[in-house]
Amino acid sequence: MPLLAEPRGCARLAQGAADLERDWRHRRNRGMNAYWLKLESESKALKQQMENAFRTNFPESTAIVDPVLHQAATQRPACPCRTAVGQ
Repeated sequence: MPLLAEPRGCARLAQGAADLERDWRHRRNRGMNAYWLKLESESKALKQQMENAFRTNFPESTAIVDPVLHQAATQRPACPCRTAVGQ
C-alpha cells in the first residue's frame, strides 16, 4: 500500500518534511554561529595588531580609545587646501 493511501500517510510525510527542515535550520544556524565566532576572533586580532602598530609608531600616546579610529586618522590625507598653499 502506498504511503499516501494510508490513513496517516500524509501526516507522517508532512512530519518527516518538517523534521528535515528543522534539522537543516539547526545545522545552518550552528554553521553561522561558528563563522561569526571566527570573524569575531579575527576582528579582535586585527584590532590588536593595529593597536600595536599605532603604539610602535606613536610611543608618546598614553591611551587609545579606538584603534580603528586612530588608524584612520593617521592615514587620512592632508587637506587639499593646505597642500595647495604649502602648509
